[in-house]
This record gives sequence, structure tokens and C-alpha cells, in this order.
Amino acid sequence: MWPENPIRFCPHCGQSLDHPKSLVNLFWTATTDVYFCWCYHCHWRGEITPVERVESAEVVEEGSMAMPGLAPSSPYLH
Repeated sequence: MWPENPIRFCPHCGQSLDHPKSLVNLFWTATTDVYFCWCYHCHWRGEITPVERVESAEVVEEGSMAMPGLAPSSPYLH
């Protein structure tokens, strides 16, 4: 059975990709699903790869007390 298409809207203009002239095509690279999309409304095209997990570092802005216990003069805030 084919997986259900999780791509519903154009990431560029926000219009629905359900238009009969828009295209959402699934292909695979190794074990990764990749969706090639073309939007009829704005003519954007590109590949979208679903991501299961994202890890990112939090950036502490200067003068921010985002990290309790660090004084404003802490070298970690500069």
C-alpha cells in the first residue's frame, strides 16, 4: 500500500496542492521518502523531505537571563 501524501499545501504561497494541475510525486533515496512538488498557483517547485526529529542549540542573547544562575557579566553571555 502506498503511504498517504503528507504534503497538502505549497510551502511558498500556502495554496492547496490538491489542484489537478499541481504535482506531488513521491520518490525514494535509500530509506528516505522525498516529495517533489510543483505548485500550479505560484509555479514553485522543490523537494520536501519529512523530518522525524530536529536537534538544535538554543542561542542565548546578550543581556538575556535565559539561563538561570548566570550573572549578566558571565563570559557565556558575551
